[in-house]
Amino acid sequence: MDERSTLGIVPSDYKPPTQAKSKRVFTDIVTSCQLMLENGGGLFEFPLPPDKTTVTIGRKSDYPNEPVSINLAPFNGFEFGVSRTHARFERAGSRLFLRDLASTNGTWLNGDRLTAHHVYEVAHGDRIEFGRLPAKLYIKET
Repeated sequence: MDERSTLGIVPSDYKPPTQAKSKRVFTDIVTSCQLMLENGGGLFEFPLPPDKTTVTIGRKSDYPNEPVSINLAPFNGFEFGVSRTHARFERAGSRLFLRDLASTNGTWLNGDRLTAHHVYEVAHGDRIEFGRLPAKLYIKET
């Protein structure tokens, strides 16, 4: 598959995590991230320019104080145990972190459950589960 996604990420950009020399996979330039759901084929792409620091994952809520950047409701998020505000990607300079927002069914990173409200550094190719909804994270500098 040589088709480019809207952010220019192609399969040849994907590297297994074992090939990564460092978890610091991007600098203060615009970074393209892709969250690919393993169930239902959902694909979410989000640029992370230096001035954007967070992306919230969950199910769309009617509450204005719970904004969700990536809505997993259309991908059976409720059935897979995704909370309204489930987790958040957080950028800090040249590093990307994942934080579980005290979700009911937990967030998992490469098979390990995250402790709520703690941050965990993520890297290109990491497997993330939001409740029981599995996804892969891909990162590319642009």
